[in-house]
Amino acid sequence: MEFRLNYHLGTGGGGRETRYSVCQVLIDNCVPHAIWFEDALVHYDVPTAVFDLYILVDDIDMAAKILAKVGWHFDMQIPHLIGNAEVHLLVFPHKRLISPDDETRTVLLPAADWKFPLTSNTQLELVPLKVMPSLKVPFPPLAGFLDALIESWLDCPSNYETLSLVLACQISYLYAHVPALKQKSFAEQLRYEHRQFHFDVLAGMETGTIPFRRHQLAIRDALLQGQYELRDCSASRDNKDLFNPFGGISFEPLRKEQHDEGKVHIVKIMSNLQAGSDDATGITCLDREAVISYGQSNPIGLWNSRVSDRRKRGYHGEFYDILRTYDAFGDMSSQMTFFLGTQSRDIASLHGGVTN
Repeated sequence: MEFRLNYHLGTGGGGRETRYSVCQVLIDNCVPHAIWFEDALVHYDVPTAVFDLYILVDDIDMAAKILAKVGWHFDMQIPHLIGNAEVHLLVFPHKRLISPDDETRTVLLPAADWKFPLTSNTQLELVPLKVMPSLKVPFPPLAGFLDALIESWLDCPSNYETLSLVLACQISYLYAHVPALKQKSFAEQLRYEHRQFHFDVLAGMETGTIPFRRHQLAIRDALLQGQYELRDCSASRDNKDLFNPFGGISFEPLRKEQHDEGKVHIVKIMSNLQAGSDDATGITCLDREAVISYGQSNPIGLWNSRVSDRRKRGYHGEFYDILRTYDAFGDMSSQMTFFLGTQSRDIASLHGGVTN
C-alpha cells in the first residue's frame, strides 16, 4: 500500500500573514469565501497541523483566475487529492494554486458542494490577524462548520472511503477538543436533522464507524421526513456495533520513544498487536520518509496478519492519536495529528504535514 503525504512543502519562511494573504486578494475582488478543513479546526483550538489551505468560494474558476492574475500559479499535479483522498474532478471539482512565495498550496472548493453555501445571509467569523489587524480572515461559525461536515460525511459517495474517513476524523476532532460541543444545548444551534447526531455522540456512540454512519443516515432522513422524534439516545447501549465496536480493546498509550534525534515522538499503542491477539489493531505513524511501528520494517504486513477478517470487514476502526513532531526545519515543535481507519483493506494513514 502506498503512503502519500499530500501537502506543499515551502521554504519555511512564511507565517500566518503569508498563509492568509490569499484572503486579502479575494476580499479586494469582492469574492465571498470561507476558510475550511484543518485551518478551520485550528481556529477552534483543535491541536492539529495545517496542510494545504482549503477555501470555499462560489465559483472556483473565477476565483482561480483572480489569483492567477496576481501571481498564484496552477498546480497541475496528479492524482487529484482532497486531503489524502484521491477524487475525480467531475465528482469533487477543485482548483489548486501555489502562492507567489511558493509557501502555500491553496485549494479552492465550491461552497455549495461542501454544504456551506455563501449567500448574502451567510454568517462568518471575521478574525483579524495579530500580525496584520487590517486583514480579517473569514472562518465558518462552529455550528455551520459542524453541520456542513456532518452532511458531507453522511452524503459522501460510498466509493470514496478515504475521503469519508477524513471527514469523520474532523468531526471527531471537534467533539474531542471543542468544549461547546460537550454541551447538550449546543444542538439548538445545529440544523434540526443533525441534532440526534449530536445527542448520540454525547451519549457515547463511537463516531466514524460504518454502523454509526448507516444509523445516523437513516435517522437524518427520518427527521427530514417528519418520521422521527428526538431523544437523548437513539439506540440501546447494549448495541455493541454502535457503542463498543472495538470489543473492549484498550487504547491506552504504552510509552513514548524519541526517534531520529527528536524529530518525531511516536506514541505507541496497542500492545496486543505485538502480542499477536486476533483482535489487535495497531497504529502506524509517518515520519515524513518512513512508516514506523514498533520498529517493524513491514508494519502493514504485521497489522494485516494480526487483525481478523471479521473485524476488517466490520468497521472503519475510527480512532486517532496526537503525535508530537518537529517541523521540517527542526526548530519549532508542533502537534501532528493522524487519523487511521480500516475498511476491508490495510490500515490507512490520512494525514501528514507541518504547522505553518
